Amino acid sequence: MNYQSVYAPGLFAGQVVLVTGGGSGIGRCVAHEVAALEWADRGVRVKAVAPGYIASGGMDHYPSEMGPMLREMTQTIPLGRFGTEEIIKELASRQLRS
Repeated sequence: MNYQSVYAPGLFAGQVVLVTGGGSGIGRCVAHEVAALEWADRGVRVKAVAPGYIASGGMDHYPSEMGPMLREMTQTIPLGRFGTEEIIKELASRQLRS
């Protein structure tokens, strides 16, 4: 799940705008930074949740031979584990409340 929310009083009538999409991680980060810089003078707040690898229910359907590869992937993650859907839900919920 990748999303960014934009709070723009006046510009979007105070609505929260969700922008979803794919693309590379660095591309999403740059898009958030550019939006924040371009809209800051109009009181717009740009927030983002851009997680890395997430252990989701879809992984239950991966072929069993992918297990060793997935375990190796965790060695490239600073926390040594995948994120979870629950963590992302909590982060997104916190951002929408603030």
